[in-house]
Amino acid sequence: MAFFSAKKRTGTQSPYEGLEEDGAQDLEESRDSFTSNQGHNHLVSQLTESKLQAMIDTQSAQLIAQFQTAKAGIQKDIHDVTSRTTVLESRSAEQAAAQESLSAQLQHMENRLNVHEAKLADLEDRSRQNKLRLRGVPETVPVGDLQAYVADLFRHLCPDIPAEMFLLDRIHRVAKARTAPPTAPRDVLLRAHYHHIK
Repeated sequence: MAFFSAKKRTGTQSPYEGLEEDGAQDLEESRDSFTSNQGHNHLVSQLTESKLQAMIDTQSAQLIAQFQTAKAGIQKDIHDVTSRTTVLESRSAEQAAAQESLSAQLQHMENRLNVHEAKLADLEDRSRQNKLRLRGVPETVPVGDLQAYVADLFRHLCPDIPAEMFLLDRIHRVAKARTAPPTAPRDVLLRAHYHHIK
């Protein structure tokens, strides 16, 4: 009886029972495969995000380093320009002070020059006070006879002045002017001892 019952159960088994078991197994395998694919994709996504973040961090670090380098260079240039400007301003102030000093010295020298020129002009005027230039004295009159010749001429022109007042310190001829005629005699230059005689 027991054997018959087992046979009977075996004889009444569903024809789709094996297929259902195979389908369940395939479904389980598909589910495991999908889960595995999802995990793989998630891992790939995590790796991609990590790599992208690392690239971003690297680029950011490089940009920051370049910016710091450029900033340091600009700051150095600004410092150099500031230093040069300070030096130029200092030199400009020194040159301005030196120019003012030179201007003051120049003004002082000009004042002294004006004083000396005035003194020289006064001395020249004083030295010329007793000098006379005679024109037309013949060349036939020797140099040694010029004083006597001029004294006679003065006595003739000024008969009221005593003869002893016609005292001459020196008398001589001077070079002929370029514009003078070739036949004209040289001028005679004399210095009277007494100024009022002149």
